[in-house]
Amino acid sequence: MVNSMTSVGRMAVAAASIFGMANAHMFIAEPKPLQGYSPKDPLDKSGSNFPCHGAPLPSSGGQKIAAGETFPLKLELGSGGNTAVHGGGSCQLAVTYETDSTKAADPSSWNVIYSIEGGCPANAAANLNTARPCTSDGEAECVHSWDVPMPKGIKSGNAILSWTWFNTIGNREMYQNCVNVDITGGTGDEMGSFPPLFVANIGDKSGGCETEESTDVLFPSPGQYVTTMSATAGKNWPKATPKACGGSGGSAPQPTSYGSASAASSTPAAQASSASASSAPAYTAPAVSSGVQSYMNQKGRETATTFATAVAAPSSEASAAAPAPTGYSSGSSSSGTSSNATSNGDCEPCSEDGALVCIGDSQFGICDHSCAVPRDLAAGTVCADGVIGAASKSRFARRHAHFNAHVRKH
Repeated sequence: MVNSMTSVGRMAVAAASIFGMANAHMFIAEPKPLQGYSPKDPLDKSGSNFPCHGAPLPSSGGQKIAAGETFPLKLELGSGGNTAVHGGGSCQLAVTYETDSTKAADPSSWNVIYSIEGGCPANAAANLNTARPCTSDGEAECVHSWDVPMPKGIKSGNAILSWTWFNTIGNREMYQNCVNVDITGGTGDEMGSFPPLFVANIGDKSGGCETEESTDVLFPSPGQYVTTMSATAGKNWPKATPKACGGSGGSAPQPTSYGSASAASSTPAAQASSASASSAPAYTAPAVSSGVQSYMNQKGRETATTFATAVAAPSSEASAAAPAPTGYSSGSSSSGTSSNATSNGDCEPCSEDGALVCIGDSQFGICDHSCAVPRDLAAGTVCADGVIGAASKSRFARRHAHFNAHVRKH
């Protein structure tokens, strides 16, 4: 009798484990992904089922998304059971107009419209105890959602929208969900500006590129909208462009110029069209309200946002292109650390990696391995106690402060 009960118990545990595995991984619930494959599974390590798990790519009947507007990105929580967030990670959204899976297997056929570096789908130490939606900005151990801007400059027509996820801990994998969409109202005049999809961990299809465990991916070419997610309390993983994917494992080239920045806009800026592009619109410095950073190019359009509500005044088009950064360290989970130490010109000593450091009256830096590289503040902004603030808010800034609050409403 004891042996029988033990056997039954073991069977129950095994069944529960199988059920948990079947319901563990994250996949998108909205917009609704293509049917006919398991959206919870990672792509095959060989890349044989990239893209879209080999599912047929429709040419009509897509879910309508208006260019110049936002659409909700929500993950399926599985009534709390989809807990395998693997510490979080980084995600990208991209579109292709190819319906031939062979052609769509070329990353350059995909146009990246949004990148999320860290915090996707969660900021977590490992897997979650229960999958629940986040209720506040910077919250950890919960599942985030986003309002994603569809660029006005995208081409109208039926397309395939891709969500890719690179998990932080666990096996080196690439997850992909695909959605049949019908984009309306796009001008198509920025199609040459969207970078190709970042591909890793799928053998020859990714050219030997593999992500690094325990590190959130900073994408080599993130595109126009780049949201850097960091928890205000809880686990934050280091962020870096993988060395095997053209990165330096954490250090990034310094942008030539900086100015004020804001939360997400509905109109993206021009961006290098490949991971190896050598130039992009010049960058301007962040004006952020709570110790995490936000980057914007000279058109006044976002290149990175944060949990914080940021403010900006857009500037005119840069007269010359500046090298685009490969990646950035994440925003700090605290309010940052002011430093009065003497800079050596290239590096300001600091103690908290990821923290925003005020350097004198006119510069700031992001602490990376005890070094904050000085960057000039934009005119009309100040840095104090690890926070950059703007002197005034323009109509543009107010608009995007509203957008940011809307994005982070869960």
